[in-house]
Amino acid sequence: MQNIQNEVMQNYQDNMEYIHDIDSALYNKLIALDTILSDGTYPQKYELEYKDNYFDVVDLATKETLYKQNSKNISQELTNNISLKKNDNIIECHHNYKYTEESIENIKDANAYVLHATTAPISHYYHQFINENMHMKKIEKFIFFGTGLGFHISQIVEKFGLKVMLIIEDDIELFRLSLFTCNYKKILQGRQIFFSIAQNSDEFWRTYNLFHDTAFSANQYYKFSMFSSAYATKIDTIRGFIVTGSENAYSHELLLHKNNLVIERISKKYNFLDIQKKADESFFAKKPILVVAAGPSLETNIEWLKTNQDKFVIMAALVTLKKLSLHNIIPDIVVHIDEGIPVATDIVNSFDNFDFLQESVFLCLSSVADVLIDVFSKEHVYMLEDRTHYKSGKSSLATASVGEFMYGVALSFNPTHTYLLGLDLALSKTGATHASGHHPEENLDIQRKDDTDFSLRESILHVKGNFRDIVQTTPLLNISIPILNRNTANFKSSKQIVYNLNDGAYFENTIPLHPQECPLTQTLNKTKLHFDIIKLFNTYSSADFDRDETHALQVRYDFIQDCYQYIANFETSAVSSEDIFLSKYITMINAIHNGNKDELRELFVVYFLTVVPIIVDFFNTKELKNQKKHIKKLKKIIVTQMMKILDTYNEALQAINTP
Repeated sequence: MQNIQNEVMQNYQDNMEYIHDIDSALYNKLIALDTILSDGTYPQKYELEYKDNYFDVVDLATKETLYKQNSKNISQELTNNISLKKNDNIIECHHNYKYTEESIENIKDANAYVLHATTAPISHYYHQFINENMHMKKIEKFIFFGTGLGFHISQIVEKFGLKVMLIIEDDIELFRLSLFTCNYKKILQGRQIFFSIAQNSDEFWRTYNLFHDTAFSANQYYKFSMFSSAYATKIDTIRGFIVTGSENAYSHELLLHKNNLVIERISKKYNFLDIQKKADESFFAKKPILVVAAGPSLETNIEWLKTNQDKFVIMAALVTLKKLSLHNIIPDIVVHIDEGIPVATDIVNSFDNFDFLQESVFLCLSSVADVLIDVFSKEHVYMLEDRTHYKSGKSSLATASVGEFMYGVALSFNPTHTYLLGLDLALSKTGATHASGHHPEENLDIQRKDDTDFSLRESILHVKGNFRDIVQTTPLLNISIPILNRNTANFKSSKQIVYNLNDGAYFENTIPLHPQECPLTQTLNKTKLHFDIIKLFNTYSSADFDRDETHALQVRYDFIQDCYQYIANFETSAVSSEDIFLSKYITMINAIHNGNKDELRELFVVYFLTVVPIIVDFFNTKELKNQKKHIKKLKKIIVTQMMKILDTYNEALQAINTP
């Protein structure tokens, strides 16, 4: 028994040293837990028990054990459940598109703007030779859902030689006990490990992204082991992260299209607004900004807004216009970011005229539909870039939806007080995703049990609420919460106050406040306000390229030529095996990735995130034969598609005229 005691204490010491070296945040959590357990301020939930030559955990409140039987047997079962089969215990990281010969022939001559035109040939080749019943040569990336006492982790790592792992445990006290029984240092040292231990949703999102980006070429599948069925919801969360990741949510074809539209608006000399933080700007010091989005709380508080509209500078999403106009509420700044032409056309056609907006400013992304831009006089239109940086990056703002976009813009102008209405990013108590009249208008069944199929718009997640402890949201709405929190961190100063008026999701560093409790006293002169806003925006905007922007354009041209050379080097490289082929391929990818940080690099990165895992998994197949034949054919496909993307970008860039 003394030997067992010595071993568990040595395990704990080794593990704390290891965690200290690789994850300081987790180490500090564990030290804090040790402290409160020692001084009695935190009641101990579990006790480690050794009996019949194995360890178990006893719940001190219920007296139930964690494993229910011999932990060695359970751990062996978990290990035996893992195989190399491609469709066994996996999370797919990509849309598993399968194409017909006819569809491949139809897009053969399509340009790179056409969806799937440059990815389908690679995916089609993959599916001609690989199917889900085949086996991997090795497991590239692995997720452990639940640690237990760590025994199965040790066995699975050893059996499959795992290199990149995400280890998830929601109960930090249980994880702490595993530090005594499993020597993580001995098992995991030298491998790439990401711990998600008792993390909140934002922390888990950041940890997952680090895991996802590491060895991204292996992101065709994640193999996993689930210690407890309680972690099933974590799989749904990860699926949400996957479908909203850059390669799945916004393809490289859409980036190319966006890039072309931005160049077109630059050529037409539209004003681009600078939204860098304006720490010395005082225009909004005594003019509170009300950011109005189309969430359910707009519906609930529309009469309050009608009564108090003259006490705010109202920055409203375009999709709220119908609701606002029905109540004679006129926004001072109208904002739109969606590129969809049908939605834009529907909105424009829903009004007889836009006379009520003749004094309002239109703030939009430079890739929105012309039908919207034409509603406003050019002098009232101000644009910002999204994922392009032609205007020195001054007008760029990362976003997922119009709500956090408006919020980021508002904060950049340094208002003393900012109020958020209709920015729920959560479902109402009746399951509504938006106020009535919004397109699409959805009401979800919030009482239904969890679905087995994950849906971006209809699956239900639970997040911290603003007025309520917990509110329900969807994966699509949930994407915006961490982005909004980042806007707060990036733009909000300590002197700025943000009030969240919504019965929706909680936002970091904001104050929950019911609309009726807003301390409003001053009435704004809206006629003068509109004139002053245009004057203010003109101060912080430009239509022409300055010297730095002109130089950056030349750097882009130089990078294009570099990329042509990288592709040519890959095309002419001698390859005698799949390992050399993949090495040459990754060398080309790294050269582009490490090159100029511009639009071309970004859209290639998104493209690589989509196609590289397919190619890597193709060769990571035990049953694959005739590798040399496949290398030759895949190289030709890869070069053809990359040249198509590069030529398309290069052609679009020629449209920019500089002094």
